[in-house]
Amino acid sequence: MSDIIKQSLSELVKNIKNKKLSSEEVTKAFINRSERSKELNTYITEDYSSALEKAKKFDQKPNLELKLPGIPIAVKDLFCTESIRTTAGSKILNNFVPTYESTVTQNIWNEGAILLGKLNCDEFAMGSSNETSFFW
Repeated sequence: MSDIIKQSLSELVKNIKNKKLSSEEVTKAFINRSERSKELNTYITEDYSSALEKAKKFDQKPNLELKLPGIPIAVKDLFCTESIRTTAGSKILNNFVPTYESTVTQNIWNEGAILLGKLNCDEFAMGSSNETSFFW
């Protein structure tokens, strides 16, 4: 199989549905790539251990009818994720842990995606270059 992280989303979905790849393999590949790229400061909060756990559970009982079956993704730290710190790139929200899930992320999880972590962003997403993130 060609390098996993170079595959498009549609290729990954197809390969998981055809059982050429497992969710665990894909998740590990993206975690390894993220670990090798720490200097880019892309993540505010990582959730790698939970992602691997969820990938293993998915592989044990896969639902291949989902649109994102066992696909690991990271979301901008602007979206609330239940029980996972959400800062919106701001110091004022540094310790905010929502007790609820945003509609956006809930829809993604409902389709089978797995959270790798929360991505850095400009404070309250007021910009496009991440220069105004507290976590820069």
